[in-house]
Amino acid sequence: MVRSTLEYGSIVWDPFQKQDIDKLERVQRKAIRFIKRDYHNREEGFITTKAKELDLQPLQHRRTSLRLIMLYKVVEGLLIFGPMFSGKTTELMRRMKRYQIANYKCLVIKYSKDDRYDKSGIATHDRQTLPALPADQLSDIALEAENYEVVGIDEGQFFPDVVQFADEMAEKGKIVIVAALDGTFQKKGFGDILNLVPLAESVIKLTAVCMNCNSEGSFTKRKGSETAIEVIGGADKYLAVCRLCFKSPIKEMSPRRAGSTPTVSNSKMEKTQANRQLFKLSSPIKNSC
Repeated sequence: MVRSTLEYGSIVWDPFQKQDIDKLERVQRKAIRFIKRDYHNREEGFITTKAKELDLQPLQHRRTSLRLIMLYKVVEGLLIFGPMFSGKTTELMRRMKRYQIANYKCLVIKYSKDDRYDKSGIATHDRQTLPALPADQLSDIALEAENYEVVGIDEGQFFPDVVQFADEMAEKGKIVIVAALDGTFQKKGFGDILNLVPLAESVIKLTAVCMNCNSEGSFTKRKGSETAIEVIGGADKYLAVCRLCFKSPIKEMSPRRAGSTPTVSNSKMEKTQANRQLFKLSSPIKNSC
């Protein structure tokens, strides 16, 4: 009980402000008085009984919960957007897993037509997966979402009611995280997703690596001649590119980045092999034991 009381004080209060140090000292004095005066006069099991009466959670659970609360206390609505291959789904999964570890009730929602890598969950381009509930419209699962504390939405740009749904969930005190493309292959806003910006407590804009010149890639470029906005695909249909490479026809892009097999010159290969030899032991290490 003493340790948990001091821990609450040390996490919630700023130790660099004198008024908060005074508060912490008062807690310490109360704890000392409790130990000297009350603790030894109580019957066996008093602490356990009192903790149950107060519905106190285990110390480890409080530690994890408090750290997350302090880290995300201003994030009731978080928008993660960027071009293709910028790590939006990866970041969404990372944040959802953190909440799951802290025993929050978490719901992940995926667009039902996006089954590129996994039909029963969301998936990154490198095949990391997380179970998710598929939906065409978020309003269809609004009642289900009421039962959860944290709601994550992947590919939010495809949901026509994402703005209304996300705002309603946040108003009800839920933590809402939306991962979405911010722009189309034409460098225009994707659906209504940008209308979430003024409604979110935090907005993260991710960038990819340009698949042609290796600079920062902030845009999505489509391969082929399809003109429809909603065309689901991965590297077979899209490239992440920078501003300059967005203007270049795909056929003029570097073959190494446009899809052909990468080649390495003999001199470069020999140099690489020579460098690797630096880490090769000249003779095996014998066990002296």
